[in-house]
Amino acid sequence: MLGDAACSEVLIQLETATDKKKSKLAQTLKTSQLWLNYQRMVGMARMLIKADRTGSWLMLLQAVSNCLTVFAAAGHFSYLRSAHFYLQQMINLEGKHPDVYRKFLDGFHVVRRSNQCWAGLRSDLVIVQALMRSLKSTGGLTRGSGMTEDMRNLWTLSAPLTSEYNSAMQDFTDLAYITSPQHKDLTEARITRDASDLG
Repeated sequence: MLGDAACSEVLIQLETATDKKKSKLAQTLKTSQLWLNYQRMVGMARMLIKADRTGSWLMLLQAVSNCLTVFAAAGHFSYLRSAHFYLQQMINLEGKHPDVYRKFLDGFHVVRRSNQCWAGLRSDLVIVQALMRSLKSTGGLTRGSGMTEDMRNLWTLSAPLTSEYNSAMQDFTDLAYITSPQHKDLTEARITRDASDLG
């Protein structure tokens, strides 16, 4: 139903008329050109976020491809080289590693901590979040005053192993760490704190 609406003749005509008007404004007014470029860049950022959150592999490749011109224009040549190399490797993925390509098409290029639609996260972000949580929790590096260098090294090297033990214990006991679908800004404690900050 939604696909039919997106392909409707009326919507296509509306998009065509809007694009013509944008093109005319961009040619005549510098301010319009600035705002249209800004909207285009925000659209690219939104596409990257949407691709990650929804797990859409092809959308991610398109979004990264769209960013190449921005990296070049902004002078971020290391980002440009890295993104170009990444795209070359991923475009050839279907021929070199078809099983991985199929998994990525199914959304397995992102990590999901819950089964919600908008819950996909990049693996590097999940690693950083999990590591930072364990660093700042009780017994973590930032809470362990008086830890020696050897103790910090042992803690860091044992983090992946203890994570596996944690996962195995959750499976064994049929208990799991889950997050609420409720947004953290809607919790009672957060609302009370916001109210006291306003007063």
